[in-house]
Amino acid sequence: MPCDIGYRNSVNLTVRKGEKELKAEAEAPRVDEELLELIGEKEPALVNWINDMDIYSLLESAFRKTLDALPDSDSLSYEILKNGKLKSKGKYASEAEKQELERINNEVFVRFEMEVFKIILELLGYVVMIYNGSEGITIEGEKISLSRVNKYVRIMREANGLNLRFEHFESAEAVRDEKNKFFAIAQKLGLKIDGPDSEIIGQPIPEGAIHEHFLKEKE
Repeated sequence: MPCDIGYRNSVNLTVRKGEKELKAEAEAPRVDEELLELIGEKEPALVNWINDMDIYSLLESAFRKTLDALPDSDSLSYEILKNGKLKSKGKYASEAEKQELERINNEVFVRFEMEVFKIILELLGYVVMIYNGSEGITIEGEKISLSRVNKYVRIMREANGLNLRFEHFESAEAVRDEKNKFFAIAQKLGLKIDGPDSEIIGQPIPEGAIHEHFLKEKE
């Protein structure tokens, strides 16, 4: 994109990392209560669905897709912990082998994180593509709308971090609601993400506007 139709918002994300070695049993992920209250004001059923979500099958799916994308990853062993984090283990006999394992490990963790983001967007009803862009891994999602202006989300991994962008929303409130859902599901899946409040800009979608099927143009 970017596109001037409707309301939009862009925020730079920080994913807080957990400990590299966990000696005690990890606790299951928890979602911020205030965030759940905001969602529950409009969609109480969604709050129940988030609380009851089986995160392990979703994380295992993300991990399988990670392995499919990175065939070299079999040189390390992995375990999904109760807090949703991925724990790795490997052996090396030289400094060169250690550096190679660290390179592979970093690729696996980055890809796993992005595959989890992809699942979050799919749970929110988006058709999603993930690909290697010029600056890194990029995810794009399109959600079908009866208005024929489809909602758009992009998560781009840049050199200085992650950027999350929402476009084509009918109102600033709709953008905030979607962001709240995204952050809540991310927390449930163990991603501790921070994103500063940023200005939501735009204008109402013009009557008769059509903007749809833009992901297919990239295939």
